[in-house]
Amino acid sequence: MAALRKSSVLLVESHLFVAMAVEDQLNDAGFGSVKVASSCREATDYLERHTPDVVILDTELADGSATEIARALVSRRIPFVVHSGGWLASSDRRPPFDTGRWLSKPCRPGELAVSVKDCLLSA
Repeated sequence: MAALRKSSVLLVESHLFVAMAVEDQLNDAGFGSVKVASSCREATDYLERHTPDVVILDTELADGSATEIARALVSRRIPFVVHSGGWLASSDRRPPFDTGRWLSKPCRPGELAVSVKDCLLSA
């Protein structure tokens, strides 16, 4: 549990209520530092200055596709969970999103925190 409190999580989610719910779940699971970026621009700016331990990423944000963010995560070897309501068929999980773990929105309680922990352990 102490390792989780030291882990930094970037949550890239444009829907305020979803972001709040996910942040609460992660805090309840013991994650200490959760930064929310609500747009591609905000996520890109954050990633230019920081290296989170893991990222939770929606594929589509209010200002566009998160493809470039996912490419940056892959090139920097930052593990990520794709948490999206869209394109969840295996055939649609195309690069660069195919590198991340996939969870549909909404997911069962606790499932996202388990996926984030698994990402950290496999990194």
